[in-house]
Amino acid sequence: MKILAVCLALAGITCAQYLAMSAGDSAVFSAWMSGWFNQKKGYVFVDPNAYARNVANVKGWCAAKMLSAMTSAARAQVVVDLSLITCKQLLESDQERQTLVSSWMAGYFSASKKNLNVV
Repeated sequence: MKILAVCLALAGITCAQYLAMSAGDSAVFSAWMSGWFNQKKGYVFVDPNAYARNVANVKGWCAAKMLSAMTSAARAQVVVDLSLITCKQLLESDQERQTLVSSWMAGYFSASKKNLNVV
């Protein structure tokens, strides 16, 4: 949660703006920021379930700051090492996973170039 909360501040996005994003924009923004931050920490992997929990926690935190409540469902832990994923594996995955991986990678590589422009 702390990662995305810090990223919201770095990107100049308020909780209200983040919660008002469409599901698609929120997914892309969250994955991009997660990739950006993880590159800075030296990580080359994404845990989709931990990522989903983090996003849900940040949204819940934002909602609480706005006097609302949010909940999230727990899932089995799976870690995807993005330094090992192939294009074929990516293309054969579902749309939600493709969005997560491609947006995370965009954030990761943007961070390596010290670029904070969200795509």
